[in-house]
Amino acid sequence: MNEDHQTKAHLIHELAKLRQKVANLEELAANQQRLEAALRESEERFRQWSEATFEGVAIHDRRQILDANLKMAEAFGYQLSEFIGQNILDLIAPKSRDLALKNIVTEYPDAYEAIGLRKGGMTFPLEIRSRPIPYRGRMVTVSVIRDITAQKQVKTAYRQAVIYAQELRAEITERKRAEEIRTQLEQQLLHLQKLEAVGQLAGGVAHDFNNLLTAILGYAGMALAALPADHPAGSDIQGIQNTVQRAANLTRQLLAFARRQIINPQIVNLNDIVLNINNMLNRLIGEDIKLTTTLAPDLAPIKADPGQLEQVLVNLAVNARDAMPNGGELIIETANVTLDHQFARRHLEVTPGEYILLAVTDTGIGMTEEVKARLFEPFFTTKEVGKGTGLGLATCFGIVKQSGGHIRAYSELGEGTTFKIYLPRVGGVASPLPKSEPLDLLAQGSETILLAEDEAAVRDLAARALRQQGYTVLEAATGQEALRLAQLEKEIHLLVTDMVMPKMGGTELADRLKAVRPQLKVVFMSGYTDSKIIRYGLPELGISFLQKPFSAQRLIRKVRDILDMEETREQV
Repeated sequence: MNEDHQTKAHLIHELAKLRQKVANLEELAANQQRLEAALRESEERFRQWSEATFEGVAIHDRRQILDANLKMAEAFGYQLSEFIGQNILDLIAPKSRDLALKNIVTEYPDAYEAIGLRKGGMTFPLEIRSRPIPYRGRMVTVSVIRDITAQKQVKTAYRQAVIYAQELRAEITERKRAEEIRTQLEQQLLHLQKLEAVGQLAGGVAHDFNNLLTAILGYAGMALAALPADHPAGSDIQGIQNTVQRAANLTRQLLAFARRQIINPQIVNLNDIVLNINNMLNRLIGEDIKLTTTLAPDLAPIKADPGQLEQVLVNLAVNARDAMPNGGELIIETANVTLDHQFARRHLEVTPGEYILLAVTDTGIGMTEEVKARLFEPFFTTKEVGKGTGLGLATCFGIVKQSGGHIRAYSELGEGTTFKIYLPRVGGVASPLPKSEPLDLLAQGSETILLAEDEAAVRDLAARALRQQGYTVLEAATGQEALRLAQLEKEIHLLVTDMVMPKMGGTELADRLKAVRPQLKVVFMSGYTDSKIIRYGLPELGISFLQKPFSAQRLIRKVRDILDMEETREQV
């Protein structure tokens, strides 16, 4: 009985031990499963990571590929299944194997370059980065490769993209610049067209207005001459004459703007003109404004009307004075300059070439952009009513253009203003400036004069004034009538003709009369003339000219001067 009890106890003890061993085995199995699951998870993470990367990745020992991603296999030309198990050194070209093995043995301190060997024997350059890692219970190597050929292609493509982007930015910038220049040129063209239209209108008005002023001035002069010196009406008539002269000045400014003013161009040195008018400018601007002149010593000559250039300087000086109410400095400079094609592209009206620069600078209040945009428009002024006509700068514009030059203004509020005038250089030697001489006493005459003038008031005035001096005057209202009168008269000493008349102008009339009377002398008169005279000027064409409006005294003096000439140059 005792013995059975002991046996039973022994069996229970053994059974407990057996159960403990079973429990231990189950726990060991569970741990093994967890380890295997962790390994599978780790391997799956490696797989996902390696497949996500843009580079080839392989796990290997010193001989065999243990695992790899698809990109690694494709880089060497294999399927993934046949790539795993390859000898790592068989994937390296012979001349790079020693370097690869050395880096594996020395635990791969840095990235290095080697020559890869693709399936089929083709080689390619690659970069290898290797590091030791634990893998399935042992230390192995993970290697990351990069095909340098592809890398170089990417770098080349990147550089090309950068260059293209730079070229594209440059092209966009150039297009914007070209668009800005185009806009500027369009604005300049519209401005020039507007000024040209106003100029044509001004020229037409000036022609008719000058005829009226000639009659008023002439009759007033004759009336004054007929009165005793102490007659009380004399001062009234002088007032009429003075008013007419002011109106005539306005008309001349209109003609200068319209580029229809008769010019007398000469080869001159601009420095001489500046020095000649220097004292006048000092008196004009006043003591509180300093006048400084900086003149180029080697200045080339230009061809222009000296009187017109003096008028430009006076107008600019007056504007500068008004812009410096509290005093300042007026600077006049001259220089030889070259205007290149780049400058001409920015300024529509400019022809590239050699020019003389006249710069007039003041230290005054400056101008706004709105004022600058209308600066050369006739009758535009920022001055108070009655303080300015708005023709000063318009006159400068017309004179410069008629002289073949260009004028530009540079100004900012509070920074003063600079006007730059460019006049074409010419060859030859500059002539000395003419000096004014007092008029002689009016002389009598007995010659026969053919007078052609379509404006009745001017024709009657001129005929009366000439007859009072003893001349025989044949009056014609048209060119055709003048030709008929000439056929009836045996001797005609002088033709006095208006240049602009209906159907037949003065130049055509002179040509036809001189064809049959070669010795005939001619005096042209006009307040607005044709393009030929405007373009070439009086000296080039050998023309004697009387600018309207004129007084009876000026007409008589001009007629006597021409008749007293021994020879007359060929008339047009």
